[in-house]
Amino acid sequence: MPVMLKYNDTTECCITKGAEATVIGWQTEQGPEGQTVLETLFVELKDPPKMIKIDGLPDNVVPITRHIIATICYLPNDDKIPLSRDQVLVLPNFVMTDYASQGHTRPNNIVDLNSCNNHQSYYTCLSRSASANGKIIVQGFVPKIVTGGTSGYLRQEFRELELLDEITRLKYENILPDHVVGDRCNTIICEFQQWKGTEYVPEHVHPSLKWNPRDPLHLLGVTTDSPWQIIKNNKTDKNKDKKTNKSDTMGFIAAKGTIPVNTTSCTQKRKQDMEEPELSPKRKQLSMPAPTPQKQKLVNLDNMEQQLKKVKKSETSLIQKKLPECPQGLIWDNENYSCAYDSILTILLVIWSYGQKIPLDGKHDLKI
Repeated sequence: MPVMLKYNDTTECCITKGAEATVIGWQTEQGPEGQTVLETLFVELKDPPKMIKIDGLPDNVVPITRHIIATICYLPNDDKIPLSRDQVLVLPNFVMTDYASQGHTRPNNIVDLNSCNNHQSYYTCLSRSASANGKIIVQGFVPKIVTGGTSGYLRQEFRELELLDEITRLKYENILPDHVVGDRCNTIICEFQQWKGTEYVPEHVHPSLKWNPRDPLHLLGVTTDSPWQIIKNNKTDKNKDKKTNKSDTMGFIAAKGTIPVNTTSCTQKRKQDMEEPELSPKRKQLSMPAPTPQKQKLVNLDNMEQQLKKVKKSETSLIQKKLPECPQGLIWDNENYSCAYDSILTILLVIWSYGQKIPLDGKHDLKI
């Protein structure tokens, strides 16, 4: 049976996706339900780029083993059933589509043009033949697909290519005027048409592509590039830096609705938090260790032990009081934006520092 390989198992042994082969033999085993399951498929590669020799196997014969591929089945009632296929990744290769046949050359090319929708598909199928004698068309087809003329866009492209060929010839023969120049195809074609006129047709243009007053080739319009600019990181504009986030000057664009954070105010607030000049009654009752000037992503155990020693004297009174409405934690500012780990580290800090029952009111306790 002819098969097509569908997975790049071993590229150095020419076991690649799209390779053609013929089944030589196989090995099976017993499945979980007592059924016979294909374990290994032995195939002989068809015209491999090099000779493949594996110990114990004939020339160009290679083993194809099973693969497990997970997939999800969607049922009409929107249920999802996960499945896994355990099989050898090959397909029967008695026939193939025009897409799959690209790049192949066949001494005997049997084609079925009845299902081809356009002339590109016709061309792909018919051009796989090594010769006209080796081509067989198995049934009728629609001739107008290849005789009804090309589309307007494709004919326009072919005509422009003919003009570019003529421009290249004249340039090579030093006949092209100096003013016929351009950095784009449409620009130089437009200059050429203005010089020769829109009715000029090169000598060797195929009759099906020639243009005339009834089917003219109009003067091409010059298409320019879209406007663009280079965005530079200009750090000299101090006034701009004060009004925008630091992340903006680094090339990041703030999300819509983002409120810029003033670095100066953040620094002053950080100092105030460290000094704690004025605290609310609740905050005085449960004063957490002062934050360090820079946010610490990794907890330093030595520093944590020192902080615990400092608060050890007031630990008894802290346990008897309520938790603050806004406990101190890691600083969130525009210099080092916080992430989800900050909230976790803050909770762990509270658990480690005050890992006992803390009364919230007369009836309920919070056990940390």
